Parts: sequence; C-alpha cells; structure tokens
Amino acid sequence: MAATGAGFRAAFREAALIEWLQALGHDAVAFRAYPHTSPKPDDTGLIRHFPTDGPVPYDQLSTSQALIDAVLRDKPDVVVIRVADYAMCHTAAAALPVSTPVILIAGGEGQHPAINGRIDYLLCEYAGQSDVALFPRLKGWAVFPKFVNWTALKDAEAESKTYDIVNIGTFEPRKNQAALIPLGEKYRLCFVGEGEKRPEVEEMAKGFSAGAFTFTGECAGVDVYRHIARSRLMVHPSTYEGFPRVFAESLASGVPVVAFKTTFPRLEPPPGVILIEPDSLVPAVEHLLSTDCGVIGHAGKAYAESTFRDDNIFSLFLEAMETCCRRRDGWGFSLRRNFWKLFSS
Repeated sequence: MAATGAGFRAAFREAALIEWLQALGHDAVAFRAYPHTSPKPDDTGLIRHFPTDGPVPYDQLSTSQALIDAVLRDKPDVVVIRVADYAMCHTAAAALPVSTPVILIAGGEGQHPAINGRIDYLLCEYAGQSDVALFPRLKGWAVFPKFVNWTALKDAEAESKTYDIVNIGTFEPRKNQAALIPLGEKYRLCFVGEGEKRPEVEEMAKGFSAGAFTFTGECAGVDVYRHIARSRLMVHPSTYEGFPRVFAESLASGVPVVAFKTTFPRLEPPPGVILIEPDSLVPAVEHLLSTDCGVIGHAGKAYAESTFRDDNIFSLFLEAMETCCRRRDGWGFSLRRNFWKLFSS
C-alpha cells in the first residue's frame, strides 16, 4: 500500500483480494506505513503497519526501512505494489531480490521511471493508460476492474431522485469541485466528501437558493451508494485521475458520469461515461439533464454488471499470479484449482 495511513482506507478491492487468497489457504497480507509521529495502528490478519523513516514535504516521498526489512524477512513469492508514483513502492521494489516477481496495480499514475524496470505484470485502470514499452521485464498486462459493493448497492436501489447532480471525492485542488457551483442556478447538487477545499466551496455556494447544495461530509458503505442512487447524474470535474472507483459505483447504480476529456485523454469511455471539454461543462450538463438520462444509465449499468464483478477481479489477478509464478512452487495449479472451487460452491 503506497499512501501512509491506517488500515485499507478505500482500498476495498485489495482487501477483498487478500481475504480471497487467505480463504484459498495462501499466506497473503498487506503492508502499509504510518506516519512515525502517530501511534501505531492495530495490525490485523489482513494488514500490518510500519513507521515511516521521518518527515517529508509530502506523502509521495515517504519511505519506511521497517517495512522493507519486514518484506525481506518474509521472502515473498510475489510482491504486489499499489500505485506507481510513491517512494514507498520504489524503495521496497529496489530492495527485493531481482528474482522476486512484482505486480503493479496502477493508480492515477500508470508508470514511473523509478519502478518501471522492476515490474513483471501490470494491472491498469483502463486500456492505454500505460505504455507497455516502458516496462522491460513485463510478462503481461490487463485492465483491472474496480470493486463495487453490490450488496450495499442493492440496499440503496429503492432511493428516490433527490438530487440532479452528485459529486464524490476529497475536497482538494485537483478535484475541482468549484467548477460545479454555477450549476446551482438551476439544479440540486450533492457533494460527498471532506477536505481542505470544502470551506471555500461552501462559501461559494452561499449565494444560491436554499436547497441548491447539500454537503454530506465523509460517507462510507451504503451511504455512498444512497447518495448516488438519489441523483440523476454524477459530474466529476477533476483535473487528474486514473479511473475513479466512484465511476464504477455510479455506473453500477445506473447513474451516468460526466468528466473532462483533458483528464482522461487516453480513455475510451465505456457506456454511461460522457467525456466533455472543460469549457462546455455547464451547457453539456444542462443538455443531459434536459433529456432522459435513463437510457444512458441503463447502458452503463449493463456494462458495470458485466465488468465490475468479484469473479472478474479474482480471475484477472489469478492470471497475473500464474504468469509471474508459474515456475514457482506450483502457484498456478493451486490457485486455479481452488479459485474455481471457491466460485462454484
């Protein structure tokens, strides 16, 4: 896990992968560093925590020798790194024996020169995110589906449409929520999340009629799906992203997604995702909301139901493991046999 913190935070897919591997009888665990000035978070059977080495200007530069030492003691058959642009991942990968396979689960950044030469298998956010020619050891790659909590989604499906637009994400500069404020003239907007820019966006919203804006704060689990289900459209004006999990969650809820072409220049938009130019945000959203979003939403939902499934996630991860480890201790045979046993039971 690249970013410092406690537990899995929003890495629901990675937590599910570790639970799945453990259910098949394999020794799998997540490692995460925490700020050295903070109390040590509780370890669990799924994740262990290690202190960072010291203060850094920003989190991407954090490192942890304690984490590296633990990895080397464990002598793993394969190491899976989540996101490419964190020093935590670069230093850990560099310390590994060259014979240890490394799988990269790409985040917002699909490659980094400090780690490209160490990657054996690449799990991308979307096709075209990464130039595979940059990875000299690469044995294979795939588009790795996002995790959708289908149980929570089902619990939220009965919600009526309270909002025209929903936006979900941390209030930080790159998320660009302020771009949505002009839509408050005509529409009801719901902002889900916390962060440094929230007070500024709330201040901008004060000049509009009561009820134009709702700020829910931080939400998790079924509450996120309820806010999506209550909305006609998700609008995501971020200026830098991979493929956000909220896109998958929105499509799975039958709610179309609007985002910027400039943020996703290499993304072939799937059904239900509409990419627009930033300067056409207001008229494009007005046009979509003046029509029936249901047809676009139904297409997105069908796509989500066929793509963002647990068995797709596990099957693609299995393929990555087999490709990297097929000559190492019978990994491939054991995983595939138990995988189909698990999903046929």
